[in-house]
Order: sequence, then structure tokens, then C-alpha cells
Amino acid sequence: MSTAEASRRPAAIAFVITSTDFGGTEEFLDQLAARLDRARFEPVVVSLRPPGRVAEALAARGVAVETLGMSARPRPSELLAGARRLARLLDRRQVALVHSFLYRGNVVAMLAARRARRRPLAVWGQHSLIATSEGRLTAMAARWTLPLADRVVAVADAVRDVLVGVHHVPAERIEVIGNGVDGARFRPADGGAVRRALGLPPGAVVVGTVGRLVPEKGQRSLVEAVALGVQRGLPLELVVAGEGPERAALAALADRLGIAPRVHLLGFQRELPRLYPAFDLFVLSSLEEASPLALLEAMACGVPAVVTPVGGMPAIIDRGECGLLAASGAPGDLLRPIARLAGEPALRRCLGQAGRRRIEREYDLAVTVRRHAELYEAMLRGAAARQGVGEGPGRWRATA
Repeated sequence: MSTAEASRRPAAIAFVITSTDFGGTEEFLDQLAARLDRARFEPVVVSLRPPGRVAEALAARGVAVETLGMSARPRPSELLAGARRLARLLDRRQVALVHSFLYRGNVVAMLAARRARRRPLAVWGQHSLIATSEGRLTAMAARWTLPLADRVVAVADAVRDVLVGVHHVPAERIEVIGNGVDGARFRPADGGAVRRALGLPPGAVVVGTVGRLVPEKGQRSLVEAVALGVQRGLPLELVVAGEGPERAALAALADRLGIAPRVHLLGFQRELPRLYPAFDLFVLSSLEEASPLALLEAMACGVPAVVTPVGGMPAIIDRGECGLLAASGAPGDLLRPIARLAGEPALRRCLGQAGRRRIEREYDLAVTVRRHAELYEAMLRGAAARQGVGEGPGRWRATA
């Protein structure tokens, strides 16, 4: 093949992720890979674990999906074996650039990019602040392999600050690109039909949340906050969409607090654009977050938000202009803004409208996809120029 023919071919981009099941990062990858211009890029999604719901959706839209078949909690030896298999896959598909997501996906992708015969450029996607839930060995492996990345995409300014201040990543190696929402898909609507289908009382104030049911999301505190509100006479109903290991504990807690009939654990929900408008307010009680997609989706649907003061969430709600900030994730602190919104329908409408405008202005999905494409093209052009003078990208020193 001639040089001119090769330059006209779409660049092969491998998106490597730990899992392709339910989760904000997985949903974001679904939109990014599917929306890239196929005349410029040829995407392939590689999941460390067996294919999940997002992989099925991508395959249905014509995006190539492969899996390394790894277990949920792989040992170091399995991570290394996965990196060897991924390196062979990168060579076979002539991948020019790898963009990875989630901690184990990042570790395996960085190692594989270094092992591949035709070494691709490597982009480390940082969609969270710290690896609290991933275990000590995974966190250590992430620190060791982060310096192998050519660029790091941070999903929020708060994430960039941690990368620079804690991990000593050079600021010029970091690109901040926030999550984005399809405003045509997530938009204000009448949620009455969904409320009736869920059996919610006509006069209820519906508190909704969406996300994985895991300890770091702080959903136990949210259940306790709703119980406190009910004790004070507030007509609260809690709707929880998502799956995870905390489900049984949340159900047991609601029963112990005497509010089980008011707590609706829906499990995984595919039609979130229909669900959000059924909420009177949306709450994220997380102990750690970066740029949660569920918060952006709720705001796009005109639902006022209550969030904890962690990560990038205060910036997303514009320090109170588009939602209310709880003092902490403690039940009493969560209840105060919930109770205020429950008693002030006009404030709910005002904050919901402001949130929708902010999404349209700052978090449009088309802009997010375009900025990723521009980053990929700039990196590929730079690599081609360096090859012409025999240079390669430098590295920075790993930190403990």
C-alpha cells in the first residue's frame, strides 16, 4: 500500500475498558465510539470482561467489539496475560491509537501498547478521582502504568488537579474533556405516565437517583435521609435505578427504617430518558465523583439536583446556580436541601430550567465527541511528524 493510500485510510482506534455493562463511563464510551466519523476513524471496543449491555448496543450499531474474557477481579498474572493478548490484537488490527477507561482497562492498555510491535499512541482516560473501590494492588498498578500514557484525558478540572498535584502528571500532558449529553434524547417531558406505572401516589415528592449500587455512591445515607424526611411528615418517595452489590442492604435498611413501601429499587433501566422526568428532584449522595453522567442527564431533563460537595459535582451545578449543594453525605445534611426543594415547587422549576440551559451551553455531547476527535488527530499528526525526525514521546517519572 502506498503512503498516500495509507493516509486516506481511517485511523484504527482501540477503546479498551474494564467492562461493557451498566455504568456511566460505559455509557459514555457507547456514545463516543458510535458517533466518531467513520471516514476519519475506525473504532474497535475491547472489553476486559465478557461483553455486556453496552457491547451489545455497540455491535448492533456496527462497531467492532472484542473481549479478553478476563474475570471480574483478575490477579496480576491475569492482567499481564491480558496485556499480551491485547498487544497481539492491536498488531492484528493495526491500531494507531489506544484510548482506555477504568482502572484495570487503563493498566492492561498501557502495558499492551508498550508490548505491541507497532507501538500505538496511548491515551489514559481518567473518569474518577481515586481508585477507592479497586483494591490496593490495582491502585498500585495504576500508579505504575500511568506514566506510560502519551496523554491523559481528565473528565473534570478536579480530576486534573489530582493528577497534577498527587500523581505529578505534567499539566501539558492532560486534556480536560467533560462528559456530554445528547440534549435531544434527554430533555424535559411529562413523567406522569411513568409515575403512575410505578404506583407513586399523586401528591408524592419523588426523589430519584441513578447509578451503580455500591458503597461509594452513598445510597445508604440517601435512604436514611428519606426516612428522616418521612418522620417529619414530608411526602417523599425514593426511586433508585441501578444494579450492584448494595441492593440487598438498601432493601433491608428501608425495611428496618419502616419506609420499604416508599423505596422503589428498579434495577437496571434502559429507558432513562423516560424515567428522569418522573423525578421531582435528583440526588447524588456520592462519597466520590468526577463528572457523573447521571447528573448531567437529569439536568438535561430539567430535574433539579442535590449533590454532595465532592469532585466535579459542585462545578457542574455551577456552585448552586443549577442545583443545591449538601454540606456532606450525612443523612441530616442530605435532608436539608431535599426538604427545601420538596417544599418549594417554584425553586424546583427555576433550578431545573437553569440546569437544562447549562447542559445545552457546557455539556453538549456533539462538542465532547468533536474534542476527542480533535485530540486523536492532533496526536496522530504529531506522531507522524516525530517519526520523520526520529523522535518519540517522552515519559514522566512514576510516583508512589
